Amino acid sequence: LASANPIVAFEISESKREMATTVGATHFVNTSNANPEELEQIVENGRFDVVLDTTGSPQLIGEFVEKLSENGRFIMVGQPRPGQQVSFTGDSSFFGSRGKRIQSSQGGQTSPSDDIPRYVRLAQAGRLPFEQLVTHSYHLDEINNAFDDLRAGRVGRALVEFEPEEV
Repeated sequence: LASANPIVAFEISESKREMATTVGATHFVNTSNANPEELEQIVENGRFDVVLDTTGSPQLIGEFVEKLSENGRFIMVGQPRPGQQVSFTGDSSFFGSRGKRIQSSQGGQTSPSDDIPRYVRLAQAGRLPFEQLVTHSYHLDEINNAFDDLRAGRVGRALVEFEPEEV
């Protein structure tokens, strides 16, 4: 929606490749067998303007903070577990930049009364591919199965239905 280019999806599960490219990723990198030189071919100088991390992995956070462009932003959606530490090289390329930033998403800072109608309008206009993002639906009594499937990488986004299915 922001017209970013390139949009690189980094994912450990190859099964997410099709969904990522369908919803806008211009490139897909499987992190379980990624080639570091691959980044050099995708983005200028192997540096990113924006990295939005959902993993919370201290190792990946440290690696991608170091791959920010001169005024790059690293946004943590996923947070490291309590007690885990993130480290990166404190060299002059980081501190001598034009304003690299590391920030958390603060839970998205959402306003459901504003955001949900906006998402609905975007979906109705064909700009938010809701049908491709939500790959599975679960009833509330199946919530444990939903979490198991999410952890195993078997779903893109899951929808939880609170009303029982009509018989």
